[in-house]
Amino acid sequence: MNRTQILIIVVIVVTFVIIYFIKRKSINTWIKQRYEDSKTAYYLNKLHPKIRKRAKEFLKKADDEGIKLNITSSFRTLAEQTKLYNQGRTTGGNIVTGAKAGQSFHNYGLAFDVVPSEGYNSNKWNKIGALGESFGFEWGGRWSKPDKPHFQDRFGYSWSALLSEVKNGNLKGDYVKV
Repeated sequence: MNRTQILIIVVIVVTFVIIYFIKRKSINTWIKQRYEDSKTAYYLNKLHPKIRKRAKEFLKKADDEGIKLNITSSFRTLAEQTKLYNQGRTTGGNIVTGAKAGQSFHNYGLAFDVVPSEGYNSNKWNKIGALGESFGFEWGGRWSKPDKPHFQDRFGYSWSALLSEVKNGNLKGDYVKV
């Protein structure tokens, strides 16, 4: 390779590095401005690292399209899941989940629930669902018993396989290895 070719390669690599950092900063700056000191920022930070960035990008894309989304739930402990499962069954309130502890992808940080700023009765759910799917998430709105606020990434695992991984200690930090 001659000097000109090396210089061209260096310029291309430097350009890609600059673009990467500009894009990364813009998403993180947007999240900080939009969700600073909010529950959404809290729930974003509780998501499994493998889906956190995509969840942020999904929220930003929705915001760019005029849909303000807030995350209302993400990672749940097994105790929190049991409490939610018992609601409407052995404790007061309405039934809010059919998943027992360990049976929800929330228990692995691989699921989150959103609600648009206008509330659950929004007429934008199909658009929200399609946006989430465009980022690789499975949308609960397509299930036989729809759960429109719910998005998850299974990474090819069943909940029982993930629970087995947790019981076997196959964790990276606080999260199951996927």
